[in-house]
Amino acid sequence: MTTLGARPPPCCSIFRGEPDKTRRIFVLHRIRGLSYRKVARHMALSEGSVQKHLARVLLEVTCRLREYEDGR
Repeated sequence: MTTLGARPPPCCSIFRGEPDKTRRIFVLHRIRGLSYRKVARHMALSEGSVQKHLARVLLEVTCRLREYEDGR
């Protein structure tokens, strides 16, 4: 399996608590621009699994950004 740049950039330290698979899915889809289908094929997952991982990580990012904005 090729990496397709699936390693999170340093600015993605917000994802430290997330599973590696979830981080890779986020990077491939949101940063590298791959479609759900391409991410799913690359990682041997269903498109639904890709969507669930993205939903989970986006919720976590949103919560962490709100905490940051609130000064927590």
